[in-house]
Amino acid sequence: MIAYLIIILFFGIAKGFTCDEFCLLSSDKYSCLNSTAHARADLLNVFLRGCMNRVMVFIGDSVLHQLYKTLICMLCGLTAVSFTNGESIVRIHDPWNITFKYNWIQWGIYQHHTRSILSQEPKSAAVVVNFGLHYNEYKNKPPREHDRSDLVTHLIDLDKDISEAHSNIFFMETTPQHFSGSDNGYYNLNRGQDCVPVNNGTYRQDRDWRNSVLNGTLSKMKIIEVANRLFPLWSKHVGNGGDCTHWCPEALNLLTEIVLKQVYEKVCVTHP
Repeated sequence: MIAYLIIILFFGIAKGFTCDEFCLLSSDKYSCLNSTAHARADLLNVFLRGCMNRVMVFIGDSVLHQLYKTLICMLCGLTAVSFTNGESIVRIHDPWNITFKYNWIQWGIYQHHTRSILSQEPKSAAVVVNFGLHYNEYKNKPPREHDRSDLVTHLIDLDKDISEAHSNIFFMETTPQHFSGSDNGYYNLNRGQDCVPVNNGTYRQDRDWRNSVLNGTLSKMKIIEVANRLFPLWSKHVGNGGDCTHWCPEALNLLTEIVLKQVYEKVCVTHP
């Protein structure tokens, strides 16, 4: 099976995936991803009609990558889809003429990398960005206040530098993590192997600082609020090997629908 998937990946990058190949690979990367990716057909059709002739760009980490893969597999079940450059460019052809792109952001180079990507995109593009999961990690064991100020600095610079050129930029809230042994559910050195509920209430104001700093920091980028909807879904993480960061289809379907609705309402309807 592994050899078969490697062959699909090699030829998919070289010649472009088919929908079946892409969604098969997506379902295997994380243990439960996209195997049942679905959305209401009416929502997808409204989005396609309203956002015709547009480019939609995703710039972010592995959870945003999951969202991107889920969206493409949803569209594969509805209309003709073509792949270019592996999975990084996906086109929905006539009559919609919509292009979707995904760009991975590496830890520590968000502002420069995002600006470089957007310089190549039309100003009318709808752009969804998120890199919050890469703060409060174990890598350099930074103190919380240092990590908080680092995130705020990146957000302010990003908001100031790129929003003037691109008005349709969204920062998606960082999705909740549910690691046991962590006082805020975040991934850290004290985490356990089980996914557990977190207290949604005082949690947002006192401990989920990656999202609480967004209000008052971002003045130009639009915020897509997703965290409150995902807090209760602690049992919908992948879970294998203690993964309480990535999500299974029920949560991914919800996350994708929230993002599509926001882009449709704030870009495609407002700026047709």
